[in-house]
Amino acid sequence: MLNNLAIANRATTLAQPACSFLPLSGLRGWYDANVKVLKSDCPIVPAEDESSVAVWKDITGNGNDLIAFSNKPVFKKNHLSKQNYIRFNGVNTCMQSKKLFQQSADGDCSAFIIFKMEPNQTGLGINRLLSLELDNTNTNRLWIGESNNCLQIGIGNSLKLFSKRCIADGKVKLLTVIRTGKDSGTVKAYANNELVIESSWKASNSLIIEEGPFQIGGDEANGFLNGDIGEVMIYGSALNEEQLRSVKNYFFAKWEING
Repeated sequence: MLNNLAIANRATTLAQPACSFLPLSGLRGWYDANVKVLKSDCPIVPAEDESSVAVWKDITGNGNDLIAFSNKPVFKKNHLSKQNYIRFNGVNTCMQSKKLFQQSADGDCSAFIIFKMEPNQTGLGINRLLSLELDNTNTNRLWIGESNNCLQIGIGNSLKLFSKRCIADGKVKLLTVIRTGKDSGTVKAYANNELVIESSWKASNSLIIEEGPFQIGGDEANGFLNGDIGEVMIYGSALNEEQLRSVKNYFFAKWEING
């Protein structure tokens, strides 16, 4: 788990001493394109500008590193709000954790994604940011994406929640999703500080088991992200309002986003 020394080292690396106030309890995965991105032709060497990416390290110390599939995304240095980011091509690039992603027993989770999304090409499916498989059937999942100019969040096998908010507009933003419950619960989604989805849900199948893989940038069955991801944090808990505000303020300051 992330300890005080790790926080201090990370804050020094990023020149962000405010990292020390972030909530750490329940933090399952933390991916920052400014830290521990490794190039594909030598996956022990830090990525360089325009190099393809093999590994995006989980900086919590939990070991949930993201591994690129055969088609690699591209590392971009000092581009997005003067920070590094990883570019996904909308056609065939994505990354997945090889280690199973430990989840909370009650099904709660919180996801924070810094991204910039462009409209996807016609016929290429959902412009997908993130998916978290919740069992080994490959059909029961939490996923976040965009289609037909609408934000979509999927829960379970078939339930989809929609917002008229378009997120594929080429602008850097923070998307926050807070989900509660195992077989039923609530979902809230924020684009920056704007509440764009608030809904209760009930699934026909059990929504959660102990573990499941985590993937960003899309998947072959449903579509790929046409855009960039700079930072991702995943909690195995539903953060309270104070914790939520702390994490969002960290992202807004670092990535120069007006909430």
